[in-house]
This record gives sequence, structure tokens and C-alpha cells, in this order.
Amino acid sequence: ALRSAKLDYVFAHNAKYDYNMMLNIGKPIPKDINYADSLVLARLTDYADSGEGIGLSSLGQKLIHPDAKFASKVIKEHLKKIDAERYRAAKAELKDRLGTRNIGSIWKAYKDRVPFVETEHDELFDWLDTIYKRATYEDSYKEKPDLMLNYLADDLVLGMLVAEKLLPVLQVVDNELKTFNRENELIEVVA
Repeated sequence: ALRSAKLDYVFAHNAKYDYNMMLNIGKPIPKDINYADSLVLARLTDYADSGEGIGLSSLGQKLIHPDAKFASKVIKEHLKKIDAERYRAAKAELKDRLGTRNIGSIWKAYKDRVPFVETEHDELFDWLDTIYKRATYEDSYKEKPDLMLNYLADDLVLGMLVAEKLLPVLQVVDNELKTFNRENELIEVVA
């Protein structure tokens, strides 16, 4: 949480996504929380016009420390490792099912397919969907909970530090934070 001269906020980066996620797991964010989005802060400051990314780790790298992307890189590498293991297993099952025929081209067609466009391989693709799932943060957590908890802690600290840097910048041009507050009021509606 971040306290400004006027209001207390609980920040999340891309808060609409987090709000919706919490609803989906049956833990809605209480109505009395002054929920705010640090992504909105980034968009309402000159950082949105810089052409650089406004993702949390990109902002953290620019505003806080050059190594701010370290934790997200570690998690991405872990997710790639899980995906590679799943890919090898799925490809082996595909080979067992088809023999050695066109495994590479079938896999490429599966990965490149366009949703809702029928192909001659739809039945096979549906089967692949049952045996191959891309790794998620939850998968990473189940395999290495400490790694994911450290990533979460880094994200929380980064989010707070980014908000602490950007809120005063925004208050220079909009002392009452009217646009910022209006956008935050829409988080629940949009989610």
C-alpha cells in the first residue's frame, strides 16, 4: 500500500487482470479498498510515450535498478524448462501415435494453428490439447514454491517503488489526480 498526501492506495500493476483473477478464484477484492493501478500511473506519465515497455519489470529497471528484471527472467527460464519437458513428452506420444510420419510438420501446424479455423488435423490437435499444456505460474509454484514466492515478493516491492516514483510525477500535472482516480474507479467495471 502507498500513502499519498490525499489518499491511501493498494496498488497492482495491470490491476484489472488481478481483480478479475481474484474474482475467478472466489476471493473478490473488498469494496472498501482503494484499489489502484500502477500501469495507469505509467500511462498517465511520460513513461508511456517513451517507446519503452511499461510492464512492471521494465519500469522497475528504468526507475529503480538495472537488475529489476532478474526475478522475472528466472521465472521465465523455469517456465521454459517445464515447457521443454512437456514438449518432449507430448512429441514422444505423438510419435507413438503416428509413427515417424511428419512429426515436425504436425507439431509446427499445431503450434501455429489459428483458433476456430478448421483443419484436416483438428481431431489430432484436440488430442494434443489433452496431453500438452503450456506451463503457468501455478505450475512453477507447484514445482518450486520458494522461487515463485521470491518472484512475488520482488513484484510487490517493485510495484510499490514504481508507484512511489510515478505518483509524485503525476501530481505535478494533476494535483487532484482526477484522471487517475477515474481510471481506478473503472477497474472493477472493466474487470
